[in-house]
Amino acid sequence: MWTVKANIKKTVDVPENKISNLRLGDKVHAVAQPIAEVIDRVTGARISTCGACAKRREKLNNLFNKDT
Repeated sequence: MWTVKANIKKTVDVPENKISNLRLGDKVHAVAQPIAEVIDRVTGARISTCGACAKRREKLNNLFNKDT
């Protein structure tokens, strides 16, 4: 079982089998998105919605596709 901090006040338990089914881009997104959301709350920025994360996620998923 992995523990992923969803925000400052809450911890979410994610079953191991759910994480092992994710591709690399999805795993990076699962770690980076909560961090970006905290930065947004602290600084007032909007990095969690800038679009670069979605592009990186798609590129990593395509580069390291499990089907090949």
